[in-house]
Amino acid sequence: DLVERLLRKSASNRPSMKSLTQHLFFTSVKFDWAAAAQGRLTPPFVPPVRSKMDTHMFDEYPESFGSAKFQLVSVGIVDHIFLLSAAWSPTVNFI
Repeated sequence: DLVERLLRKSASNRPSMKSLTQHLFFTSVKFDWAAAAQGRLTPPFVPPVRSKMDTHMFDEYPESFGSAKFQLVSVGIVDHIFLLSAAWSPTVNFI
């Protein structure tokens, strides 16, 4: 319910700050909403970044996935990427 509402394309259809603070998920934990609204929260993990272009914290993937073909399809409020077809290739490593 909450994730689906947060992922809506149109910002006007997403939950307001007030409705988020009253959601069951957030009422069960201590959370400083005032600090969140002002951007003063410290994230639980800050990755070490060497430069603006640093991607060392991301997994490496091949530039192409062989002959795989994908199609972007809108279903309700969420976009999905469907695998249309693929052929196995010994050079492609899916992780």
